Amino acid sequence: MKNSLILCLTIAVAMLVCPAAALGGGRAAPQEDKPAAAAAELQPDDAKGYISVMASSDKSVSKVKMREYVLGCVAAEMPANYHPEALRAQAVASYTYAKRLIEQNKKNRSAALKGADITDDPGTHQGYLGKSARKKLWGENFDEYERKLGEAADEVLGVYLAYDGETALTAYHSISSGRTASAKALWGSDIPYLISVESPGDRLSPDYISEKKFTDEEFSALAKAAGIGQSSFFHVFPSKEALLLELVKRMFSGQFALAGQHSGEQDPVLLYAVETALQLHIAELTEPLRELYVMAYSLPSIAAYLYKSTTKRLQVIFGPYLPEAQPKDFYEMEIASASIMRGFMSVPCDVYFTMDAKISRFLDCSLKLYDVPKEKRAAITAAVLQMDLHTMALGIIQKTVQQAEKGFEDLTEK
Repeated sequence: MKNSLILCLTIAVAMLVCPAAALGGGRAAPQEDKPAAAAAELQPDDAKGYISVMASSDKSVSKVKMREYVLGCVAAEMPANYHPEALRAQAVASYTYAKRLIEQNKKNRSAALKGADITDDPGTHQGYLGKSARKKLWGENFDEYERKLGEAADEVLGVYLAYDGETALTAYHSISSGRTASAKALWGSDIPYLISVESPGDRLSPDYISEKKFTDEEFSALAKAAGIGQSSFFHVFPSKEALLLELVKRMFSGQFALAGQHSGEQDPVLLYAVETALQLHIAELTEPLRELYVMAYSLPSIAAYLYKSTTKRLQVIFGPYLPEAQPKDFYEMEIASASIMRGFMSVPCDVYFTMDAKISRFLDCSLKLYDVPKEKRAAITAAVLQMDLHTMALGIIQKTVQQAEKGFEDLTEK
C-alpha cells in the first residue's frame, strides 16, 4: 500500500511540475563575479581571430575562425527560420559567451578542455555545428539558411555585452516557464544583471507545454515494477477528487507557512497578501498547476474545504477593518474573494497582463472587499512586489514533490 502511494503521488506531482524544471538551464555556473553598479551595454570588438573548439563526440580540438564559430553556434542554438533580429541577438549572446570564456582561460584554463577554449556541448558551454553538420541538418535549405545566418553573424560580429567594463556572462536558455531564474537561485551567487524577470513570451512557444502519456500496458508495467497492483492506489484515495484535495491541502499548507516566514506577525494583512500572491505565482508556473488550482476552486468538496478553512483566518486578519461583521459574513466574503482568485488564476499572463499587474489588480480588488483603506492597499501591494515570489513558489512545489517521494507516511498509517 505504501509503495502504491509513493509511486502514484510522486507521478501525480511530477507531472504537474515538470515544465517548471526548464528554469534550470544547461550552462555551467560562473567561476566568479564581482558586484558592479554600471548598466549592461553593447561594445564593439575586433573578432577576426580564431577560437579552439573541443568536439564532445571524440574530444578532438579544432581551430575555427570566429565568424564561422558564431554562425555555427547560432545554427546549433536557434532554428534558422527564426526572425533575423532573433538570429542577430543570438549571435551577440553566443559571441559574448565565447569571448568571456576565452578571457577566463587566459587566467585559468580547465584541463578538461584539452587546450581548447570551449566545447560544442550545450550542456557544458554552448552548441556549435560545423559546415558538414549544418548541411545534414538543413538539407535542401542549406544555401538559404547558410546565407541568412551568415548575414546575421556579419552584421553583429564583434559586438558583445559588457557590464561595468567587463565582458558579461550571457547565460541563455530556449524557454522558461514564464519567468527566468536568477543567478542566485541557480548557482548560489549573485550576479547583478542576471536577475529573475518575467518572460511572458515563452507562452507563445510550441514547446511551452509538454505531455507524457502512458498506455494501459505501460502503466501496468510501472505498477508491476513497483510491486503493486494497478488499482491499489485507490484503496487510499477512492477518487481523483480525494487525491486533488490532499494535494491542495499540502500546497496550501506550504503557502501559509512560507507567507508567515516572509511577512512576520506584525501585519496580518501582509500575510494574506503574500499568501495569495504566492498562489497566483504557483498557478502561473505550468498549465497543469493552473488547471489544478482552478479545478480546486470549482469542485464542491474542495471549494467547501477552502471556504471553511479560510473563514476563521479572514476574521482575524480583517476583523479590525470590519468590526461589525459576523463569521457568516466572512464566509460569504470568502466565497466572493475565492471567485476573484479563481478568475485571475484562470487567465494566463502575457506581455500586457504581466504577473506584477495581475498581483496588483487582485490585491486591490480583494483588499477593497474587506474594507482595507486605499493607502494601506497600495503599501501592501508595493511590499509584496519587492519579494522574490517566483523562487518562493518553486520552493513550495519542490517541497510538495519531496513529500510525495517520502511516501506521505502519515496517510499510509491511517
